[in-house]
Amino acid sequence: MRRPRFPHFPRGPRAGGLLVLMVALAAFLAAGAPGAPGPIAGDVAPSEEWLDQQAREQLRLDELDIATDTGEDQALVDSVLTGKTSAIAAAKPKPLRRIDFRAMAYRAAVGAGIKRPGLFVRQMAAESGFQPCAGSPAGAIGIAQIMPETARGWGVDPWVPADALQAAAKAMAKYERQLGSYRLALAAYNAGTGAVARFGGVPPYAETQEYIRRVMTISYKLPGMTQVFDIPQRMKPEFAGRLRLLAKDVRSRGATLEVEEAWRSYEDSMRIWKAAKRKRGGWKNAKVWAAPPGCSNHVRGLAADLQGNLALAKRLAPKYGLVFPMAHEPWHVELAGIRTQSG
Repeated sequence: MRRPRFPHFPRGPRAGGLLVLMVALAAFLAAGAPGAPGPIAGDVAPSEEWLDQQAREQLRLDELDIATDTGEDQALVDSVLTGKTSAIAAAKPKPLRRIDFRAMAYRAAVGAGIKRPGLFVRQMAAESGFQPCAGSPAGAIGIAQIMPETARGWGVDPWVPADALQAAAKAMAKYERQLGSYRLALAAYNAGTGAVARFGGVPPYAETQEYIRRVMTISYKLPGMTQVFDIPQRMKPEFAGRLRLLAKDVRSRGATLEVEEAWRSYEDSMRIWKAAKRKRGGWKNAKVWAAPPGCSNHVRGLAADLQGNLALAKRLAPKYGLVFPMAHEPWHVELAGIRTQSG
């Protein structure tokens, strides 16, 4: 018996929204309280030489068309990346093949009114290397490395890159306006507005000071500044080859094994993620049952859903470098050694 398509249910110190402190700090700095430092050296906006001229021109083009290989209508692409999927079924576009999160960050910064949008791009590169599934030991989530309690306060899903980048850009624009410089805004994003208020400027935390140095030093090479998120639109060859060998072995023993679903588009993954959030009551619970679109190993071409003799396939899988990692999804197989991101 074939199971229904997408049977995923059930399946297998950051800145907060402390408005009072921020207002108090703005007044404190504006008044020039005793002992408060003057303008920090280097607060003059730097030139945006973070990419050479050719790359900056490409970035401008990418702002207009982030799906550079497919040429979809931009409004439709935007609807996909912001989770508004109603137009997809009617238009039936080709699936996205690549997403430039650098351009997405730049566009978010411009929309939020950040004075030097390139600094926000550098900041997000410093945060996550533009990896949409990044996490930190402290619990920060996603491409903008937003702490869970901050995400709840902002009302944003930190796992959806477009939403997270827009929320982070709005916060940084607000900090920049209230604190007077991007350097202090970075300190607030990294250490919290309370720490900036307490010290009357950049806190004496080594992590925060290094974070600011990396973002503000334009010559500093940051991860993720020269890459895009590529979507293979098929199973990766290594994974597909191992899966074929597993299926051949299962059939040689008189059993059956077939691929029910292999590669999944970013758009399908977004729909599944939205459905999981609705059913499970938000992104925190949804993560147990479904992978956010930027995290899905299906999208990466490194996972598949199988049907047939799954018990036999699971027993033979280690022989071929494959693994069935989730008890609640006994049909889900992945390349061994990669990070499992739920279904």
